[in-house]
Amino acid sequence: MFGAIMEGGNPLLEAGHGLPAGSDLNRSEGAQMIRRLLGMVASLLGAALILASAFLLLYMTVQSELMENPLARNLAMLGTLIAGVFLLMGSVYLSTRIAVLLFAGKEHSETVGKGNEHP
Repeated sequence: MFGAIMEGGNPLLEAGHGLPAGSDLNRSEGAQMIRRLLGMVASLLGAALILASAFLLLYMTVQSELMENPLARNLAMLGTLIAGVFLLMGSVYLSTRIAVLLFAGKEHSETVGKGNEHP
């Protein structure tokens, strides 16, 4: 039994216990595994995007603090604030949008594509 598992086969399914090896349920399990893997990758990419935005904002803040001209420093700080809002809000929006597209069912993507509302 363990030898068949190590070779990649499932002895319970091959022996007639349960579903046959080529059934739709096995394919949906593979799709679920891929979806979970994509969910982890999307989470990691979202976290990396937010972390990169935070480091960019830190760099912008340090550079603006090093300016000697008060007017230029104040304008640089204002630019840093505006960039921070857009970068961090954009990062969260993109991460959420990717997660919604990844985990939404077929009904959701069909109705959104046609412009219909959910019942």
